Amino acid sequence: MNKLHSNDWWLPALILFLCVSVFSCSKDEEDNVTNNTPASINNTTPKCPNDKHPHLIDLGIGVKWACCNVGASKPTEYGTYFAWGETTPKTTYDRSTYTMCSNGSLYNITKYCTNASYGAVDNKTTLDLSDDAAHINWDWDGSWRMPTADELSELHSKCTWTWTTKTNPNGYLVTGPNGNSIFLPPGGGFNHTGSLSREGETGYYWSSSLGRSGADCAYFLIFASGVYSVNYSDGFRYNGFSVRPVSE
Repeated sequence: MNKLHSNDWWLPALILFLCVSVFSCSKDEEDNVTNNTPASINNTTPKCPNDKHPHLIDLGIGVKWACCNVGASKPTEYGTYFAWGETTPKTTYDRSTYTMCSNGSLYNITKYCTNASYGAVDNKTTLDLSDDAAHINWDWDGSWRMPTADELSELHSKCTWTWTTKTNPNGYLVTGPNGNSIFLPPGGGFNHTGSLSREGETGYYWSSSLGRSGADCAYFLIFASGVYSVNYSDGFRYNGFSVRPVSE
């Protein structure tokens, strides 16, 4: 993607709005989305120590990051999609199949709720390891888990993001302050329409943190070519998104 001209300042915001609106809980919360216009190159590829994935990559920002998504055998694969708090993939991602709401209603949340308008309050705001797709599916040493919203925010703010067209698919090379990097492919996501949306164009990555509604939504990272953000408008928990594990 070419560098944006000065009179195209609105384009990244428009792209992000369109990508977010497909999965967002409510449009009135989207004003808290932050975005950036990173560099775009075509001669960089993700690098791992060897081909025996996954690897644990220290980016110099706190937790260490896996080199590939849950369900992927290498960094450029999209991997498996999960609803928030569920640990197995499925064919339909909507409120009727979501295991943590009763009778298919997001006003009957059965776990992770701080708002009595949505269900039984348990004041849980971070996924238990038993509900963590990274921990359950990558549990050979017991240390893997999904990142918190704060950890996704650190990845967003403390690293250099570079869109690369050298890979197949294209995606973001995320380089930490120590020079190490991970690759994030744009796998798209599943919503109530029942089909995979924006595959190869946009990346949606879950955190383990409940959203600010306190019930029906959770925080996630979103990016597209030329724009990336931690989306603080939240996403409905029943959406099917990618998961990138972290470890201490």
